[in-house]
Amino acid sequence: MRNLLLFFLSILFLPLTVHSQDSTYMDKQWRKTKKKNASYIQVIEKMPDGYLLKEFTLNKQILTEGLYKDKYLGMPCGYYCSYYENGNKEIEVNYNKDGGVDQTKYYYPSGELKLKSSGLKSQLFYKNGALKREIILEGNEWIAKCFSEDGNVSICIDDNAEAKVVTEKYEWSKYVAENLKYPQPALEKGLRGHVIIGFHLNSSGRAINPRVVFSTNTIFTKEAIRLVREAPLMEPYIVDGQPILVEYSVPVKFSLGN
Repeated sequence: MRNLLLFFLSILFLPLTVHSQDSTYMDKQWRKTKKKNASYIQVIEKMPDGYLLKEFTLNKQILTEGLYKDKYLGMPCGYYCSYYENGNKEIEVNYNKDGGVDQTKYYYPSGELKLKSSGLKSQLFYKNGALKREIILEGNEWIAKCFSEDGNVSICIDDNAEAKVVTEKYEWSKYVAENLKYPQPALEKGLRGHVIIGFHLNSSGRAINPRVVFSTNTIFTKEAIRLVREAPLMEPYIVDGQPILVEYSVPVKFSLGN
């Protein structure tokens, strides 16, 4: 009887052990809004080892999920994944405890593995799974080998892509100038500085998974991350007529003179 009583008491107080979470409604441009105007839901859950971010459509289809050290979601740790609108994975990244990248994988919209990178080696694949390009660090030199779909050695063509539009120098500077909110503690102390934020621009034109690459002072980190997370949708990079995911980084400058 005593054990049964303890069992019911544990159920009664179970909600006290559930991790706290905050939910925010977002519109089509990923700006905060009311429920009636929402297209997406963003959920941040406090975990023992950090903050878990999950983003969904209104019908609960997951779009992104990732673990961060900080509540401002600028220091990823562990696992991060974003998804295409069809539900297939778009990118997944495994971060180590220091925020460095252990492994990155990109996928085609139809689900096939497109790219796998793990520090000293990067491999790009055709949709049929055949190796398209392999880059390996040998000594102090990166060696690239390229192949046709049938496995024959071919000439390597540089097809690296960079995000454009809002992230172009003038447009990004204009966006920052119009939306930056100078941190009050930094303002009071007369501090200046800059932060470099890295992120992925997905195939929908949204800046996802922003992370601090460099910062002169952590006092500016929260605002820099906010600016990137709330940046308007951009024009995705197009390759062979299809939007693709690319990596990019942008500076956020904090200057009292401006």
